[in-house]
Amino acid sequence: MFYTETRYLETEAHSIKDITPEIREILAASGIQNGLLVVEVPHSTASVMRTTGGPLDIRQDLVNEVRRVVPSRINFLHEESPDDAAGHIKCGLFGNSITSIVKDGKLVSDGKLGWFFMEYDGPRARKYCVAVMGE
Repeated sequence: MFYTETRYLETEAHSIKDITPEIREILAASGIQNGLLVVEVPHSTASVMRTTGGPLDIRQDLVNEVRRVVPSRINFLHEESPDDAAGHIKCGLFGNSITSIVKDGKLVSDGKLGWFFMEYDGPRARKYCVAVMGE
């Protein structure tokens, strides 16, 4: 069986948004008990990341460190804007899709890791696509 759904969101510049509740909703709607769940972000300056769903300061640390590792600057060879060029590099480093295992109708990592939409440019109207495959 295969189930897919696309979700839309508005982002703020250089932000992180917890999409864990939406991922859980999509998994439940799929009816799939055992298989794989894939989240893909079809943008070149945004990505999806899995990490602890702890306090907001953990997420802010993540945003700050990503900006420190690849700062926006004006001397990239590719330069639509400093944020755009840095966003392409961040997306390349962190990727735009993640696959997780579904067992007994739940994510194996449920409760340990959350799903986070990372905006490296923005603010923008964005989307992410979820596919659940299995039985």
